[in-house]
Amino acid sequence: MSIQVTRIDCPACSAPLGYRTGMTVLQCGYCGQQLILSELGGESKTLQPHHIRAFRVQADAFKAGLLEWLSEGDYTPDDILAAVIVQDFTGLFVPFYRLTGAFEASFTGQEGYERTESYVGEERTEDGGTRPVTKHRTVTDWRNRSGSVTGDFDVTVCASDSVPAVEIATKDGGSRALVGFLEGCVTGSRGLDSKEDFAGLVALEESVLGDHLLSDFTWNAEEAFDHRGKAAAGRRVHSRCAECLQGDKNRNLEVQHLRYKDQADEPFYHPFWTAILSYKGELYHYAVCGYSDTRAGNRPVDDERKAEVARITQNAWVTTGITVIVGLMVGGITLPTVIVPILVFLLGLAILVFTWVRATKKKKAILARSKEIRRRVLEKVKAAGDIQKGSGLQVDASIIDRIEDDLDREEAAQEEEADQAKAAEKAEKAAEKAAKKAAKAVEKAESRKVQMDWDVDGD
Repeated sequence: MSIQVTRIDCPACSAPLGYRTGMTVLQCGYCGQQLILSELGGESKTLQPHHIRAFRVQADAFKAGLLEWLSEGDYTPDDILAAVIVQDFTGLFVPFYRLTGAFEASFTGQEGYERTESYVGEERTEDGGTRPVTKHRTVTDWRNRSGSVTGDFDVTVCASDSVPAVEIATKDGGSRALVGFLEGCVTGSRGLDSKEDFAGLVALEESVLGDHLLSDFTWNAEEAFDHRGKAAAGRRVHSRCAECLQGDKNRNLEVQHLRYKDQADEPFYHPFWTAILSYKGELYHYAVCGYSDTRAGNRPVDDERKAEVARITQNAWVTTGITVIVGLMVGGITLPTVIVPILVFLLGLAILVFTWVRATKKKKAILARSKEIRRRVLEKVKAAGDIQKGSGLQVDASIIDRIEDDLDREEAAQEEEADQAKAAEKAEKAAEKAAKKAAKAVEKAESRKVQMDWDVDGD
């Protein structure tokens, strides 16, 4: 089925944008400019992709996930939900090519074979001299290797140049280009060659599109392979060549005379949700796979809290350094007994344990308090209503102060309760001790009475 779309460019930054008939408002993913599409002209175009993957993550689930994601993170500002503005969020079908084919190449490299050899070295004697000894070491014998390989490649690449060139954070703490995240969501861990992945691809129909944005195929298959596919296919070739090198290790692998052949392509669309967020004048991007609900994006960072946690760690390291230096100085002094160095070592170990346990507790307390504030704000945001484009999340910034006051009162109550529990425990122990003492006194008095009775009987 063919779909009629109108391709337009952002009048503010000239970024290429595609949209489906029926949309009225769109925000540029490059510069954030709000666009009223009825006021813009553009060239109409009929798109005929083979397949499309439908949204499984609907709008309500996306919005709920966005709020949860915003409230996560160790160093996310406490007021993120109160101060952030959701500039835009869009359901978007992004075009991709699945590119398959064969390759042939030659390679050169070196294979390393390890062996243990003996040699004569020297070691010091008690009188300060040296004597020859036999020692052992591991050496590597390198051998040149060359050959040729053939194989198949199967890569999936984005077919649009309209994806903003921004870096987004990943779960492992790193970052990657937004387009790389999109491609990773499509292929997943198995790639599109599994039956489960192909089960999600359906024929392009109007009912599947709904009111979502449709991005254009700005590259044909050959251009997409040149822009995005060669790097991925090249990694497959390099891996295949590396498999041919034997030995315990290898180095200096070079791929030569690489040629691709028998290439085929399959175009399709994959669903994503994207959002542009504004926090204190800075723009942040957030993206969700509309099929698997995989999420990634950039959040603001509270530099003050990050610096506070870093200072706690730094102070712990300073204490560790001082303790080690003092221990080494004392250990270097000749003492008439070994008990003093042992006591110094145990004291230093106790100081280090106490220092790091206290530092860890402080850091956890700071991060836990911040997360609790954001969790409570999230509850208020969820109760306030739906997310609206171009506005905040309908919560008053003063809510942060009220939540902090509540936490202060709760912490004070917990401390008072803990103190009362300690006092009660102390009183209980004192009463138990007094009872034991009284019991001993009674037992002693009874023992004396028995003794006196024996003395009377004896007389």
